[in-house]
Amino acid sequence: MSTSIGSGLNLMPVSLASSGDSIVIPGTPAGFLIRRILLASADLVTVQFKAGSRILSGPMPITYLGASFSNQAYYGADPGEDFIISLGAAVQTGGTIWYA
Repeated sequence: MSTSIGSGLNLMPVSLASSGDSIVIPGTPAGFLIRRILLASADLVTVQFKAGSRILSGPMPITYLGASFSNQAYYGADPGEDFIISLGAAVQTGGTIWYA
């Protein structure tokens, strides 16, 4: 469940462990913009970001050291589109997504 932190900004905790697609932010009537993503994993794994059926990134390797994607509006989901993280393997991966 997401938490509002003011000024229209929300955060969504992420905890994934299955390979393949996982909906991390359900679609909204107005759509939304991803402002920042912070992820870390228990081992090397590739992640890919999607909005609904649209592929937003290529596979990106992350490690237990983590990966942080800046505070710019990197990705957007159109109305009704879910924001999806796809893991290349079944590796525990967690973090936070900030979106508006």
